[in-house]
Amino acid sequence: MTESTRPFPPGSYPVVVIGSGPGGIQVSYALRRNGIEHAVISEDPSPGGMFRRWPHFQRLLSWTKPHAPEPAGSRAYERYDWNSLLADEPQARALQPGLMDGTSYFPSRPEMEQNLGLFAERAGIAIRYGCRWTATRRIDDAEGGGFVVETTDGEYRARVLVVAVGVAEPYSPPGIGMELTHHYADVRPAESYAGHRVLMLGDGVNDVPVLAGADISVAMGSATDLAKTSADAVLLSNRLSSLVQAFGLARRTRRIIVENLVWASLYNGLVLPFAALGWITPIWAALGMSASSLLVVLNALRLTRS
Repeated sequence: MTESTRPFPPGSYPVVVIGSGPGGIQVSYALRRNGIEHAVISEDPSPGGMFRRWPHFQRLLSWTKPHAPEPAGSRAYERYDWNSLLADEPQARALQPGLMDGTSYFPSRPEMEQNLGLFAERAGIAIRYGCRWTATRRIDDAEGGGFVVETTDGEYRARVLVVAVGVAEPYSPPGIGMELTHHYADVRPAESYAGHRVLMLGDGVNDVPVLAGADISVAMGSATDLAKTSADAVLLSNRLSSLVQAFGLARRTRRIIVENLVWASLYNGLVLPFAALGWITPIWAALGMSASSLLVVLNALRLTRS
């Protein structure tokens, strides 16, 4: 597409919509249906750019059920299809079910991206792609003010600004132990974890599928009951540092178990033959076994140290 054929050149519009995800496309559709002039700009080359990266575990947490008790495309069917966008035209309704491979009620990232692209095509949504939003400033004038949106293509002026950009900048909420974790945005591509054991930590209903599928899963103390029952372990507190302490304790426990097994094997392997041959009297054998057991117990008590 040449510059002369790209829609929405920089200038003044009543409304400017930033983003070509489900929010931006649905808002543009509603504005056009109501006869409101607007411009839609997006940094991505096509609709649904966010779904080319997120979520990392490949599938959405909102379902679409191809086989439901209501006819596809009806208003009642929308209860069973949470991913198709809404439209008045029959050809633009309930698009997501027809794009799914049938292996899951939860669309994959590519399936959701196809859904948005097909809706934009059938609903006639025009978007200026490859236009990156760089800054915004507020203007005040006698007409009520508005916004100036700075982009790589130039400046847009609008009375109303709609920002629908999905995941823009990674955010880490404050909390004890957050510095010990990797941010979701820093997680490697899913295929790089093939053949590795994966641990999942969660607390909500939307975490249940991943908790159930992970090799090791841990629910927070304040987690929902469903999350707790789906996890392998439950933290009694809400401090992430407790999980780090638990791993440290587990490593120490394993080391002491190995030490006790090695000692017991060596002791029994060396002493029992002498006792069987009668070279050690019963009293000394009993004392030796008691001393060995006491040594094992004392070694295990080292775990009680802080």
